[in-house]
Amino acid sequence: MSTARAAFNYKQVRAQIHRELNVVGVSDQLMKLQADRESRLARSFTPEVILFEPGEEEGVAPLAGSVLMIAARKGNAIFEGLRRAYRARDVEALSKLGAQLKLIVEKRRVVSVARVVSQVKKAPALFDLRYKTATLAPNVCLVGGVEIGTISLPYNGGHLVDSDFSIVEYHRTDAPRDYDVLLVKRPPRLSELEREVLQKLPAAESGLNIGSIAACPGFTVVIVIIFVAVTVAGKSCFGLRDRLAEVSLPPSTIAKLGPAATARQLVSMRRELFARYGA
Repeated sequence: MSTARAAFNYKQVRAQIHRELNVVGVSDQLMKLQADRESRLARSFTPEVILFEPGEEEGVAPLAGSVLMIAARKGNAIFEGLRRAYRARDVEALSKLGAQLKLIVEKRRVVSVARVVSQVKKAPALFDLRYKTATLAPNVCLVGGVEIGTISLPYNGGHLVDSDFSIVEYHRTDAPRDYDVLLVKRPPRLSELEREVLQKLPAAESGLNIGSIAACPGFTVVIVIIFVAVTVAGKSCFGLRDRLAEVSLPPSTIAKLGPAATARQLVSMRRELFARYGA
């Protein structure tokens, strides 16, 4: 009998996650999670944000039209390597780290929501990612031995104020800060008209340029077992990358919508693709 391990099947794993998020009793688990959150203290910090411009190295950048959040336990060596490599645009280092992450991710297994919530309740901290007052990804927590993970958010390429991102960590009394978080934003290629219209959006409305995670019902339990992207996206993300590159609005629609509605529509179209491809 062969002892070779079966190839990791991203589509199959997405189907397993979907089933777990739709079992009977998920709402009861979410009530338990909410009660646990409310028993904790809250503190916030501003994550580092790094920009990848359109046209930069395809193999190591997040998908064009997205903001990639990388979260890890404090002091995680791979996270520190990624942060240094992203800052330096070190393609070789990112490729090596991507190969390590691919092996780590492919060993992960889908578990029930009940088990996840039980582990979150025992965790020192969980957190929300916010932009201004909007929650983009709630209840993020690394459990089950997971030390690093990512979440991708839809982004239309308009102006974002880096200091308006925040991490709100829910923790036990006197617990030290538990997470390091890095955001890597990569604008899409925009038409000249799209770029001009987005530039007209008032700074106070920049939150329209980024969307929340395309996740489970009501984006409830967001656990970072997400497929670590960068260089390890593989064939499963090729279709999403190509479809994101096609997102655009005709001039007649832009003229009708105006800046605010155009910004939101460009984000919404990308978010729908993220949901469709299980990102």
